[in-house]
Amino acid sequence: MNIVEIAEKYFKVNKQGNGTYRLSTPDGKFDTVVLWEATNSYHRFSTGYSGGPFQFLKYIVGLNDDEIKEEYGESFVENALVKALTESHFSKSDTGYTLQDVVFELGYNEYIKSRNISKETAEYFNLEVSDKDVIIPLYDRNKRRIGSLVRNHNPKVKGDRYRTMLIGSNEKPCVWSFSELYKIQANSIIILVEGAWSVMRIHQVIKPLIPNILPIATLGTNIHDELKQYIYDYPIISILDDDEGGNHVHNILQQWKKEKINVKTYIPTFSIVSKVSSSYVDDISDKMLIELFRKIIN
Repeated sequence: MNIVEIAEKYFKVNKQGNGTYRLSTPDGKFDTVVLWEATNSYHRFSTGYSGGPFQFLKYIVGLNDDEIKEEYGESFVENALVKALTESHFSKSDTGYTLQDVVFELGYNEYIKSRNISKETAEYFNLEVSDKDVIIPLYDRNKRRIGSLVRNHNPKVKGDRYRTMLIGSNEKPCVWSFSELYKIQANSIIILVEGAWSVMRIHQVIKPLIPNILPIATLGTNIHDELKQYIYDYPIISILDDDEGGNHVHNILQQWKKEKINVKTYIPTFSIVSKVSSSYVDDISDKMLIELFRKIIN
């Protein structure tokens, strides 16, 4: 069932163009929820959570599992996920992948290379490929594979650029890569960034110079108390994007500081990194990344 049609039953839906829609309610509660018709999915920017029709009904509308089954039928959950996967160019009819096995081939391609990620780093983080696209595996706290972050090298719509494909009704873990949390040492310095590519760049360029840093990604604005429980005892340095999401994370971390957690936040601007045309860690050169960390650590 189309996620836009479902949303229209519960909210006022405003078309934004290019197959995207934004929800609005009188109290403005869901003004950060965007729907993508092409991928039959939604993303809520205030929490960083994404999902399909089932997750939308559960986490945005607020129905429980029994209410969803009563309203839409027993097979709704499975059929919705099957439809999303089979209509995606990542799931061809001859692949043999099942809903419990959304896994692709380990590999290295031109798109990974274009992001200045080495083969060694790609192997370290178990990156997978599907033709020219990249799949970043997601694991939960029990080290179970729960889904993938799919990075399309040439997205047809904005929402397809960085899309989460999860197994069943699982949610994204509180950080990426979750397995890195098990490597915290007594002298570790936690580096919080927004995206997985930034983690890989810092692991590749900075960690050989500063071995005790531990870069992890908040996966957008997905930052909450679960993450805090893992890292509150350690020095935390957060490198934020200069945008709405970065401001959202900054506000949360300010609350952490009030709880006496040792956290410092930075936004890489012209005053921090010279001669850089972007405030995003992903976009700056290795030399500039080193310069940024030299200023931060010192």
